[in-house]
Amino acid sequence: MRKHLWLKSHLKTSRTCPRCGLVAKTRVGRVFKCEKCGLELDRQKLASINVYLKHAKMRGLPHGNDPDT
Repeated sequence: MRKHLWLKSHLKTSRTCPRCGLVAKTRVGRVFKCEKCGLELDRQKLASINVYLKHAKMRGLPHGNDPDT
């Protein structure tokens, strides 16, 4: 049996850095470049990572950007 997860908001998933948490003020182009830590990712991959991290946090699973995990 499959289970589905529905997030209430995908807001900021393509402009939030999963490494340091910086939220870019605007989206420019297809590649996200973090001004704080230098991470560069395709915005679609970035959004996928951030959706996973939101899901992991909601479920209480370990996730990379939490210093306690």
